[in-house]
Amino acid sequence: MKSAHPQKQSMTHTEITERLSKYTTPEAATIFAHWILKYQIYVTIKGGRKTINGDYRPPQRGHGHKISINSTLNPYQFIITFTHEVAHLLTWDKYQNHVAPHGKEWKSNFGKLLDVLLNNKIFPSNLIEEVKEHKKNPSASSGNDISLKKALAFYDQEQDHSTLYLEDIHDNDAFSMEDGRIFIRNKKLRKYYLCTEKSTGKQFRINSLAKVKLLNNLNHEKAC
Repeated sequence: MKSAHPQKQSMTHTEITERLSKYTTPEAATIFAHWILKYQIYVTIKGGRKTINGDYRPPQRGHGHKISINSTLNPYQFIITFTHEVAHLLTWDKYQNHVAPHGKEWKSNFGKLLDVLLNNKIFPSNLIEEVKEHKKNPSASSGNDISLKKALAFYDQEQDHSTLYLEDIHDNDAFSMEDGRIFIRNKKLRKYYLCTEKSTGKQFRINSLAKVKLLNNLNHEKAC
C-alpha cells in the first residue's frame, strides 16, 4: 500500500503540488495543494480499493481532516474523487453530523468546488459538459453517473478504445463478462440490465457500464 502525506507542515505548496502531480494534472494539483494547506488535510494515497475510490474522515482524537484517495485512478477520476471528498470536509466543518452525507448541503459545496475547477479550465473539452451536467445533481458516487463514468474511462491507461459496454449491445445478445461467465441481455432496468446467465438460467442485474465481450457465434446460433 502506497501512502503520502503532503499536508505535513514541512512541505511547501510547491512540494505538495509536485507530490500530487504523480496522480493528477499539474493544474489540478496546484489547486488541491492550496486546499490541503488551507484546511490542513491529512492525505493518504492508497492502493486500489474495489469498493471505493476515496473517503473523508472528520477530525477526531486530536487529528485533523483526513482524506484517502486510490492511487489507481486516472488523473481526471482523481480530480472528481478528491473534490467530492473535500466537499464532505466543507459540509462537516459547517454542519458536523446534522445533515445527510450527500444531501443538499454537500451537493452545494461540491458544485462550488467544481465551478472553481471549471473556471480554471482543469478539464479537457470532452469532459466539460459532462462535469457541468454532473454538478446539477451529483450522487453519492460518480460511478452512478453513467455518462460521466464513460467519459472518465477514456483516460484510463489500460483503456482499450474498442471496449464494449453492456449498454452498447442489444437485447437478446449473448456476451461474456471479465470473469468468463456468459449471459444474455434481456431488458433495461434504469441504470442496469436484467440478464440471464447461460449456464444456470439465473437472472442478474448488471450495471450498464460493465465491460463485455460480444459473442457473435452464440448470437448466430440463437438466430438460427
